[in-house]
Amino acid sequence: MRTRIKQWLIVGVLIGDGIGLTAFGWNRLNHLEELAERGIEAKAKVLDHSIGQYSKRSTSYSLTLEFSPDAHPTVTKTMTVDGNTYRSAVKDGVATVRYLPEDPDTCSAEKSALLPYQIVKVFGMILLGAGIVVSWIVFRPNCRSTENPTAAVTKQA
Repeated sequence: MRTRIKQWLIVGVLIGDGIGLTAFGWNRLNHLEELAERGIEAKAKVLDHSIGQYSKRSTSYSLTLEFSPDAHPTVTKTMTVDGNTYRSAVKDGVATVRYLPEDPDTCSAEKSALLPYQIVKVFGMILLGAGIVVSWIVFRPNCRSTENPTAAVTKQA
């Protein structure tokens, strides 16, 4: 019984995480590609900025920006940016924001790299595939008979 629960748990985690990571990577890539293709640039005023330290080697840069898109009310957003964008925006007090004309809340203050999200998407697909393979191996019906095949033939005769 416990072994069966562990098997279901492993398969569930692999498939669930695979679907989640694949969906996240795919969604983020679509968002960035849409901004790159149809986005409009605007100058944004820096209202606030902060630096967060996750570990000795990992730093997070955050900007709170305010911009006025065409035919829309002013938008104020806090977003994570790379170090170069952060330093330039803090120094100048202005950052360039790219937003979608029909939805200014969909915006970015940097030209994001696609590779990390592509890696997340592929890793999610690998986990999903592993979950499917593991579930097939663990839960397939046991087709092997413990009986001697020649014994079954001799019983019928």
